[in-house]
Amino acid sequence: MNINPDSARIANQRRHERVYGKDRQLQIKSGNHEGSTSNWSQGGFLSDGLDDHHRNDQVEGTIEGPGRNAGRFTGRVIRVQSDGQRAVQLVSFDSATLIAMQGAKNEDENEDENETNSLLLRAKNLRRAALQKSGL
Repeated sequence: MNINPDSARIANQRRHERVYGKDRQLQIKSGNHEGSTSNWSQGGFLSDGLDDHHRNDQVEGTIEGPGRNAGRFTGRVIRVQSDGQRAVQLVSFDSATLIAMQGAKNEDENEDENETNSLLLRAKNLRRAALQKSGL
């Protein structure tokens, strides 16, 4: 049987590559609650510690990477798992969050400049959409 090494990614059909490495996970803080991610991508994360949030709730807080870089985010709970973890879709985040995420992703690997540019463009587009939505 011939197995394509990209088959997991193709089957996953995700827009953004997920990060699973335990040493590259993010710390999530929202209000008085703290948790850590099981996996994450630039589109969202799966985290414990957000027990007060239910499906479709807005979540605001900070994301901290392994290098202690941290930044603000806003997201929406899209799924509550049976083990209590919440899947959160990122709606907006600041440039400091982008740096924290990029640092966590690159801790063990060397990403090229295109990945950084892609993250910056996504942050810019999210900010523009938020401003348009608020009427500014």
